[in-house]
Amino acid sequence: MTTVRDRTELLSLQSRLSANLSITDTLRAQTHEFDNLLHTISGLVQLGEYDEVTELVGTLARSRAEVSGFVADRISDPAVAALLVAKHAVAAERQVLLDLDPGPVSRTCPPTWPRT
Repeated sequence: MTTVRDRTELLSLQSRLSANLSITDTLRAQTHEFDNLLHTISGLVQLGEYDEVTELVGTLARSRAEVSGFVADRISDPAVAALLVAKHAVAAERQVLLDLDPGPVSRTCPPTWPRT
């Protein structure tokens, strides 16, 4: 007895599941990072270190704006840019440096790919 089964739908579901797991991991990392920052701010407020809170929040805002601006200036596709910003958050949580290398542009990249 032989059973023939079309695996197209199964492979599609596996691909979607993999993408969802990646997004879930990214959101988990961002939530963890955000929770840590809130705990730090809460502790500083409880200690009355208001100048430290102001400095920390300013540093965080500048850092996030710098990352977003850097990516937005180099990546024209909003979905790819958002993915890179999210991956930066995951890398930061794992204390890994995410290096965006313009490197050689492959033939599959659109002509609008930014070159520096």
